[in-house]
Amino acid sequence: MDNDRKLSEELLKADGIIPDSVTEYERAAFRKILDEQSKSKRTGLGASQPNIWRIIMKNRISKFATAAVVLIAVALSIVLIDKSITPAWAIEQTIEVLEGMKVVHLAGYAKYPDRPRETFEIWAMPHSMDGSVSGNFKLVEGDNHISLANERENITYVYTRHPKWDVLYITEGLNRGCNPFLTGDLFRQLKEMGRNWKERYGRDEETGRDSVFVTFIGPPVNTAPYWKLQFDVETKLPVRGSVWYSEGYEGVPHFEYTSIEYDREIPEGFFDFDIPDGTQVVDCRMLRDLLDRDPNYGILVGQVSTYDACKKVIEKYWQAVIDRNWDDVKKIRPLAAGDSLEKLQLTYQVHEPSELVSIQGVNHLDDPGTFVEATCVVKMKDGTMGQSVLNVEIRQMPRGKVGVVAGTIGAEFDEIY
Repeated sequence: MDNDRKLSEELLKADGIIPDSVTEYERAAFRKILDEQSKSKRTGLGASQPNIWRIIMKNRISKFATAAVVLIAVALSIVLIDKSITPAWAIEQTIEVLEGMKVVHLAGYAKYPDRPRETFEIWAMPHSMDGSVSGNFKLVEGDNHISLANERENITYVYTRHPKWDVLYITEGLNRGCNPFLTGDLFRQLKEMGRNWKERYGRDEETGRDSVFVTFIGPPVNTAPYWKLQFDVETKLPVRGSVWYSEGYEGVPHFEYTSIEYDREIPEGFFDFDIPDGTQVVDCRMLRDLLDRDPNYGILVGQVSTYDACKKVIEKYWQAVIDRNWDDVKKIRPLAAGDSLEKLQLTYQVHEPSELVSIQGVNHLDDPGTFVEATCVVKMKDGTMGQSVLNVEIRQMPRGKVGVVAGTIGAEFDEIY
């Protein structure tokens, strides 16, 4: 009662009323208003009454009544706040619990257009100098592809097992990763960027644990912008996720993360790469260092798409080979010099190209770090056909956008028919 009396006196002072000047009649009226207001709140009858804040106060009793209403409002607001102190889950809780996580492991499925669904696993650690991006990183897709970034070496390895050969690209820098890293900052950004953010509570079908399921339109992953995330209500951690092309989440998702684990133990040397026997190693640093030293290599391709730029380089290269213009060949294919050029000339004497028939397929287009792989079908002067997989590099140089041939995957002609 003493606290109520003190609060009422402060409210009276704010309304210009001196508490000591209030009569016993006014105090009795004040108590009656308190009782009536409390009763109306309990029964719900007060909802149909006029808005008290729209009544013009003209006398001391009215002002006293106003103080009573304020006192009740404060008390009720405290009760309401107490009843909703902490929701079952909020993104801010996930952001907080993810602070300081050092390892993330993701597993699931990837589905690319015109390709069967493939399994994948990702291991990543935050960069030692910038925790918002990954340093050590490893991606395993199915049985045929591994990407690995080693922070200590500052090198990225991209390995692919083809039916005819295995190829490993080695590039300077960390161009594969989990970026941004799966910290609280990532989920904060997703929340800020996401549109049509919806949360639904339910149970995990596999574990039966209480979960919250979030859907939203977010940053696109290879043009797939429709996200689904699942969080465990107790741990607050993300446990599953998926990204879809379809607005209605129909069909098969582009990426489906069936497992998300944090701070899983990583054995020493896990992010080192052991080159399998018989693998063709393409060290991209050699060509790029050469271009840095002599920017006159290659041909200008203009401000066109990577595919059109590659097509232009390939057509120029094969025309130079057909014309036996070895100066142009060396300009377009800088690493073909000395003994390498002589071997190349000998190959083209045995199998003498006369026409570029088609470019059948392109791989690693706009893929950071590696070279483009372009499968070319070439007609020979004797009427036979040859298949050659050229590595093409498209690079922005001071003089403009430049394209060069880095070499071939496999033999110069891996198939003659």
